Amino acid sequence: MLSHSLKLITNKVFAVALGSYLLFGNGIFAAQTVTLGNGTTLELKGIGKAAEFRTDIYIGTIYAPRGVDSFSIIKETNTPKRIAVRYIVGDSYSYRKVGRHFKERIALNNAREIWQPMTREIVTFSRLFTENFIAGDEIRLDYVPGTGTKVFLNGVLFETFKNPEFFNLFINAWVGSVPPSKSFKQGIMGELPQSDSNALIAEFSGLNTIKGRFVLSTEAVEPKEEPKAQVVEKPKPKPQPKPKQEVAKKPEPKPQPKPKPKQEVVKKPEPEPPEEDFIDEDLIRGSYVRDLISAVRKNQEYPRDALINGDQGDAVAMVSISRDGEVSDVELIERTGSRILDRAILKMIKKTAPFPEVPKELSDTTFTFEIPVSYQL
Repeated sequence: MLSHSLKLITNKVFAVALGSYLLFGNGIFAAQTVTLGNGTTLELKGIGKAAEFRTDIYIGTIYAPRGVDSFSIIKETNTPKRIAVRYIVGDSYSYRKVGRHFKERIALNNAREIWQPMTREIVTFSRLFTENFIAGDEIRLDYVPGTGTKVFLNGVLFETFKNPEFFNLFINAWVGSVPPSKSFKQGIMGELPQSDSNALIAEFSGLNTIKGRFVLSTEAVEPKEEPKAQVVEKPKPKPQPKPKQEVAKKPEPKPQPKPKPKQEVVKKPEPEPPEEDFIDEDLIRGSYVRDLISAVRKNQEYPRDALINGDQGDAVAMVSISRDGEVSDVELIERTGSRILDRAILKMIKKTAPFPEVPKELSDTTFTFEIPVSYQL
């Protein structure tokens, strides 16, 4: 009987811990509105702060029309919406890291059959970044039904992606099963305490965005014209009659057979390679980590003693594996606060080994990745 009850509790725990929340908070952002280029008014739905290795990187926001209360409605192609990201790092943050972050998050939180057909669009998006970011720099994605997703850098339009599903890749990257952090996902879904949300709104609004700081790399700078030197025309000499020369008649050539006309060979245009042949290492890496985390979570169980004690908590494990998938190192870089749960995490990682082999597209001799783990009652 106890075993059956524990099983029911465990199923309920993971339905909550690993499931996808849909409802937003209690309308605490109603006063925060923006307007799209087509005149549509949107309301702030969520705000969160993303970090890498415990360093705050950016504040992300998501907007949708008033009355929209779930991500399922936001994702519909007839729903206008906006995502805005403002960086809070110091003097310089690598533009390569910016592109890598979004590509890996997209592949981590979207199934391969969803993101792969849009590989070219994703890579094109990442290549818009050609200069390092500073505090206040903003990436903005505006989705207008019938037009597509417009990408702005510091208020300047850089690209428009017509595929109506392109925007949803970024929504999933933030609220999928592996978000930038648990608190970030809670913020985007409007689940943070109002005081925390208000503090983030104030910080976001206070960041200074310099319009025009980014320039499209395809724009060529026109060279300045040098002043032309004045040319003084010399008087032309009068033409003199040329003496007549006797022209010797050449013998007429013998008639030659006319060569047959060569047939022109029309070259067919080479077809573009299929999307599956368009390889991007960051997307492959993100997709591979998605598979690794999924393999570990299949072995996740709530320890009986932890359930009885009411232990719960969140942790992050850093795992290093060889190319053949064997575990070489495991470290808990964030702990749950419960020794029972921490031991259970290490146990389930060892139970999962060996992991799937490192993809041939990745050159890493040792592959290191992070696994976020949550135990909540």
